[in-house]
Amino acid sequence: MNVPSIIEEAYKALKSLCNWGRRHAQPLLNAVALVTALAVVWQLWFSYGERQLVMFVGAPGSSTAAIGRELVKEISRTRDSRGVNYKIALEPTPENLSIRDRMTYEANRIPLGIVDDGQMQGDNLRALLPLEWDYLYVLCSHTLLKETADARSAATDETATKPGAPTNEQTVKPAGTGDGGQAAVVKSDSAKVDERDVLTLADVIAYVTSNENKHKVFLGPSNTSSYKMARFTLRKFGGISDAHLATGIADWDAARVALQTGDLGLVFYSGPLGTDFIDDVASDKMAVLLDLGDITDAIQHSTGFQVYAATLPANLGAAKVHDKTSTTPDLDTPVAFCRDKLKTIACRRVLACPRSLPTSDAYLLASAALAVLVDQEYYVNLNADDPPHNDPAATIKTHLLMPSHPAMKLLQEGTEPIVWRQWNTWPVWLKTVVLILLGLFAIDLLRLLTTRLESVKSAGNDRIEKRLVEYETEIDNKTHHEIAKDLAAWDVKLRDLRKEIHAAEDITPSQRESFSRRYRALEFEIESSPRWVHKGALVTEPAEPGAQANAGATQDGTS
Repeated sequence: MNVPSIIEEAYKALKSLCNWGRRHAQPLLNAVALVTALAVVWQLWFSYGERQLVMFVGAPGSSTAAIGRELVKEISRTRDSRGVNYKIALEPTPENLSIRDRMTYEANRIPLGIVDDGQMQGDNLRALLPLEWDYLYVLCSHTLLKETADARSAATDETATKPGAPTNEQTVKPAGTGDGGQAAVVKSDSAKVDERDVLTLADVIAYVTSNENKHKVFLGPSNTSSYKMARFTLRKFGGISDAHLATGIADWDAARVALQTGDLGLVFYSGPLGTDFIDDVASDKMAVLLDLGDITDAIQHSTGFQVYAATLPANLGAAKVHDKTSTTPDLDTPVAFCRDKLKTIACRRVLACPRSLPTSDAYLLASAALAVLVDQEYYVNLNADDPPHNDPAATIKTHLLMPSHPAMKLLQEGTEPIVWRQWNTWPVWLKTVVLILLGLFAIDLLRLLTTRLESVKSAGNDRIEKRLVEYETEIDNKTHHEIAKDLAAWDVKLRDLRKEIHAAEDITPSQRESFSRRYRALEFEIESSPRWVHKGALVTEPAEPGAQANAGATQDGTS
């Protein structure tokens, strides 16, 4: 079938459909009103629907709790294409459970959580969005720092007073001189180094463990990222006894207060660069950051989680240097809060979700989370190949260890998931195929509709045609006298025929006109029959006597 014929068929079908619609205007309006009402009810039903989610974060004051609040606000405003909105709750994880464990135990709601990157055996979690690096911050109080520095200075002075110990003045021979060469006296004029500026975590741990129960160490709430990274680090120093560990601290706000009051001497905290907790501690001017030393490379290669050696920028924190003198006379000398190239370790964090979360929902949640993180000026690298902050000479290749959710892969590719109820998510080739198929289906549907309408009209045409042929045949086979005798019957027949022609809805206007002409011809035949009978009666009626006499006289005269 060529294109003009297809267009003609479509035009005929549309014309027939419009004519049918005019004849059934009221039922059509009723149907449209009913469908509209059902659509509104359907939309209202889903608009009140909610999908229950829960975001598990760390203890109050942690970086995950701060990020979680922003994510929950954005996700709670998110609504999918079916009109279902997401009702999400923010829950800190109990101290005896990790976020991973809490997500695993959740059965009634869809769990989300900010966890460390890594893959555990039988883990059902998938990476929904890679987040920033978490760095381990080792905070040492000024009091503990000064005591450690004094102890080290005392040990150094004790070593220097022993016989045979080197002095500041040494006699050495200049290079290139013989036995008779004159000895050169080299005097050290360098300034005395502040022991507090060169202390590392190893020095402080050694001092703390030698003074039992004097200074308390807080590793963070159990099963948190801070606790885990602190344990990774302390293993390199042989661990630390429980007697030196602080207990009963459930959140980081309490840990900050304990640092201010001196109840804690050493605090391990993990969070991204620029985290509020570190800024707050720096502004308190009661603690400094410690260097982990050369053990960071060993820690990097000793764990199955994504832990890497890193350095902290020198301008970290709200106050790089405590430029105000302390109220304690022993601490009048300013101490740098974060020295240049301070060595530490870093661990990647990810926003995780269950593997069973549908791709469409996961993509929507990941997009909302990405939007709020970018708005809050968080750095998010979807490819997760950015190394932690480090020495420019260090080259570290990183990647996610946790398997990615398909929604994250779609975000990386910049494409949206195919959602059957959302036309704009379909690929171009699929849209093209569907449009072609729909076009062919519409044409075939119009053709079937045309055939159906024509078949209905054909049935009406055949019905009236049969009756007309029957009447016309009967008229043709009868004389006017016979027709005139049955005028009453013919009057009923013509009335019914006329009524059927006028009231028939299954014939075309042209067919109606044709039937009307034939009806009028039939009507004329029947109406003219009495006149023919009357005329015939006049011709065959006998002549009167006067007329017969005149006719006879006329004949005699002629003869």
